[in-house]
Amino acid sequence: MRWRDPASSRRLVEEFATVEDALDFRAHLRLAARGGVLDELGRGRILLRDFVENEWWPKDAGRRLERNTLKTYAPVWNVHIGPRLGHLQVRQLNPPVVQAFKERMEADGVGPPTTRRALAILQAICRYAIAKGELSSNPVREVRKPAVRRKLEIVAISPTQVESLRAALADDPAGRLLVTLVAYEGLRPEEALALTEAHRRQSTLLIEQKNVDGAIVPGQKGRRSGDGRDSRSPESFGPVRSDIAQYLLATRAGRVARSGVAGALGRS
Repeated sequence: MRWRDPASSRRLVEEFATVEDALDFRAHLRLAARGGVLDELGRGRILLRDFVENEWWPKDAGRRLERNTLKTYAPVWNVHIGPRLGHLQVRQLNPPVVQAFKERMEADGVGPPTTRRALAILQAICRYAIAKGELSSNPVREVRKPAVRRKLEIVAISPTQVESLRAALADDPAGRLLVTLVAYEGLRPEEALALTEAHRRQSTLLIEQKNVDGAIVPGQKGRRSGDGRDSRSPESFGPVRSDIAQYLLATRAGRVARSGVAGALGRS
């Protein structure tokens, strides 16, 4: 049976096993039109995989999320969500379907962290589908996400071990500086690799950006700087100031290329 969706003017097709089923659907259309809800019958007919690839990923996730986050989302969609749910129409997503999806992942031996992330991604997709008029409610909210507990204790290396590393890198100013920044300032490697001389203050470092695959992007959320950017300013300790000075002397003397640490403390 062919019918026209009044919201989009699309001609839609419904297939039925019997004539009686087709007549029942026609009666349903009449009742929906009489009640002013006919447009809801055409909602969510796009396949989930098409909605993600053509709508959510480029128009929402790609604009809103950081590159590192997108890199972790892609394999979860490609390996877990897409193969299990991508063939469904968006309107077919409901709490029982999402619950079954979660249970299949658990039965397949997928760990709680990945299962939880898959549900979080699916919830974000459904949230955008609501905004686009493809869903009226978010089915993922009704499904309990698995708890994730840290399995391994984080063991920080001692100052003695840090100093041993620094001594071993005495002839490598770039590597020594990277170790010092990570160990004594708590910088993430991508933050250390985005530092420039402009970020060195008299007794602090300004951390406001990071290096992601060679591209300099805004850093993690922290205290807002005067221009509205996220930043923080940890105190620079003696070993840090010493290694920064040694590194800059080495680069200016031509003994080490500034690209040796992908731009760390390069000129702004």
